[in-house]
Amino acid sequence: MKFLLALFAALNFAFAGSNTELIRQLFTDPNFNKTAHFAGEMKERKFSVGKDVTLKGVSSLGIGESQDESDEYKVIRASIEQKDDWFDLYFFVKDEKIYAVRVLALMQIPKQIARSYDRASEADRRIIDIGQIRLMIARDSELVAFGRQNLDKFETIFQAKSAGEGAKAEQILSELHFTSAEFQNEIFILTIGGVTDNTVGFMRADEPSKLPKMSPHEYIMIEQISPKWYLFKTT
Repeated sequence: MKFLLALFAALNFAFAGSNTELIRQLFTDPNFNKTAHFAGEMKERKFSVGKDVTLKGVSSLGIGESQDESDEYKVIRASIEQKDDWFDLYFFVKDEKIYAVRVLALMQIPKQIARSYDRASEADRRIIDIGQIRLMIARDSELVAFGRQNLDKFETIFQAKSAGEGAKAEQILSELHFTSAEFQNEIFILTIGGVTDNTVGFMRADEPSKLPKMSPHEYIMIEQISPKWYLFKTT
């Protein structure tokens, strides 16, 4: 049994490695064969890598599924920079083929607000929660670090909401620049904010099996930051 478990883990690691390498090649190989490696909706998308794009990192986020739950994908994150901008892209990969790519959409306006905030009038600054905006547009690596630094506050909000102490929870939410805290089925969700249905936040689940599945159609990424807490983004 131990041998089988070790073999399974080794195979998972190997497949994850091949998938991350595929995404790395997409950004670094000028002769990347899109015909051979693009499938599903990616065949129709005009996806190209700009000249000024710098790949900062590639990592595996785990298993995702299709909209109708009929298929599974590996979810691979590519962190990129382009001039003074940055993006975390989430690729849905299977059998050396890329089926979809997602990003937290509609973030250009919040990014522009953040860039111009210091030049805004005092009246405008009073109505802008710049702390919330900066969290919304933050890189995943920055959000993971922020989440780990504030786990105690996350737990306090969870306990307060569980005990019906709404005022206490709202006070901490305000301090963190978060929008809301709510129970959804068997998970607890802290929402930082977003634009329409493109949101970012943290969720709490007692067991990984309770988490929603990553997919190109709702939770485009989920990353564990502690035994019970996870970073998420939706679209």
